[in-house]
Amino acid sequence: MLKYDEGRQAEWRDAAGRRWQLYYLRWLPTRNRYRAVETSEQARGHAPDICMSNAGMILQTNLGTSILDLHGIPFRATTERFLDGQRNFHILAAYYEPRSTAFEARPAGQPSTGLGWRLAAQSVRNHERGRYEKRVIKIGVWDMPTDAEARQALEARLRDLISVTAQN
Repeated sequence: MLKYDEGRQAEWRDAAGRRWQLYYLRWLPTRNRYRAVETSEQARGHAPDICMSNAGMILQTNLGTSILDLHGIPFRATTERFLDGQRNFHILAAYYEPRSTAFEARPAGQPSTGLGWRLAAQSVRNHERGRYEKRVIKIGVWDMPTDAEARQALEARLRDLISVTAQN
């Protein structure tokens, strides 16, 4: 459905017995405009609040968005807490694009208020054509005692899992 070029999924339990889940998706650079727009929508549009709600979870709170540095590579990261039955589920969704303009504040609003036109105008101003590579990492953990501990654990686990290699 998301038409990614590369994807991985993993599940495990930590030493405290908490269940973890991770998804990694990568869209390669595109050559045509249609595929570029489609890729951007897939990478940016598949948000945890939609996916988790469809799985029967209830969004409790959005803990905010920040730039997360993973070994010198910036990711735009959003952390949210869901209720999964009687259990808390925290998820961090990290988005990567190789151009810094991907992290600039994007216009907000309802689609009926001209949001599409404002997004298009911002893309033109930033020379963003959406043809660049995109990566999405979503990592979640159940049963963390507090939001602060969950965010810290999610970020630390990502730093442990991500490695950076130089390319020639």
